[in-house]
Amino acid sequence: MNLYNIDHEHKLLSALIHDPDKLDEIEISVDDFYDARNQRVFKGIVWALQRNKKPDQLLLADICKLEPAYWAHINPVSAANIQFYVDSVTKCSHLRKLGALGQSIQDLLKAKKDPGEIVEAIETELTKQSTGRTKQIQHIRDLLGKTLEDIEYSFKNKGKLPGVPTGFEQLDFLTGGLQNGEFIILGARPSIGKTAFALCMARAAAGAGFPAGFFSLEQSQSPTRLLAAETNVNIVNMRTGYLREGDFHLLMDGCNKLSNLDIYFDHFSYKLSDIRSQARRLVRMGCKVLFIDYLTLIQYGETGMRTFERVGEISHSLKQLAKELNIPLVVLSQLNREAEGKRPTLAELRMSGEIEQDADMVIFLHRSRKAETYETVVDIAKQRNGPVEDFVVMFKPEFTKFTDLGVA
Repeated sequence: MNLYNIDHEHKLLSALIHDPDKLDEIEISVDDFYDARNQRVFKGIVWALQRNKKPDQLLLADICKLEPAYWAHINPVSAANIQFYVDSVTKCSHLRKLGALGQSIQDLLKAKKDPGEIVEAIETELTKQSTGRTKQIQHIRDLLGKTLEDIEYSFKNKGKLPGVPTGFEQLDFLTGGLQNGEFIILGARPSIGKTAFALCMARAAAGAGFPAGFFSLEQSQSPTRLLAAETNVNIVNMRTGYLREGDFHLLMDGCNKLSNLDIYFDHFSYKLSDIRSQARRLVRMGCKVLFIDYLTLIQYGETGMRTFERVGEISHSLKQLAKELNIPLVVLSQLNREAEGKRPTLAELRMSGEIEQDADMVIFLHRSRKAETYETVVDIAKQRNGPVEDFVVMFKPEFTKFTDLGVA
């Protein structure tokens, strides 16, 4: 297959010279052209248009400084078929970039780079190739059209969440569910139950038809916790063998129910590059929401890198990943010791670099260690597109699950 078509590059440039306004209707960039001279002419066309000049052949010949023989290939061509030439040129460009990717992989292998870095390089480039370029500038009339469509959809589907359900009535009411493209932080001090809370959300999402992916970096007991929450069988008894009569029936029934849900676990990815790569795979498999337990366990950077900088870089990367994949990404985070025994604030996330700024939503879990019950406050401390409020849920540690108040 051809990696370039010089004739079609010439015809595309000729069509743009004939009708420069067509440049606003097509998606093409200078590096899509193979011939360096054609790149210079394309740059010249863009330069002229930016200065409200007509990019005719005389002007381009003057600014591009190309030999006279070159211009014999630039003949007047109608712009009616310009999209055909654009498709041809960009197709060749994509093939060249894939070839360059293959060469870069060879270079990374020769340099003995970490396999995770190599895989992420491949995944990133393939995502770019499959997604392609999109127009970044939009008129407000186009945005308002989409806004009205969303409002009309909400009107016709009263009570139906626009986002991924969490399984908690008040949280869904305040947020509309977890929204696509959002980077969400779930923070708490140790032993408050943030993993159990996240698992409850993952189970609710999958149960509502939104497949969930769960990165468990700390331990691999997530399926056991889910089974305890599903069956109301005491998790300590499950681990020690002191089960009651009838528990096995409940456990088998729970296994059948959970097995029919699309929940995927990754207990082996610790490096940021591996997590990003696996996240892309999970989304291609159909996942609509991802959870990472938890942020400060992710490996990234060189030995000796300050925690503040390392976690800040991880935070930036995960936020970009949420936008790239266009799904909710929920990341668990431990809070500073200053949050112990009091209502957490966003300041307790400071140790995590710029995580407070990156997050689209921050949810805190907290309760008094001295409390006689396990009533737990769910505090929406930050939400870009909604209210900041709190409400109370009940934690049932023997089943490792949270429920709305009054729910068994």
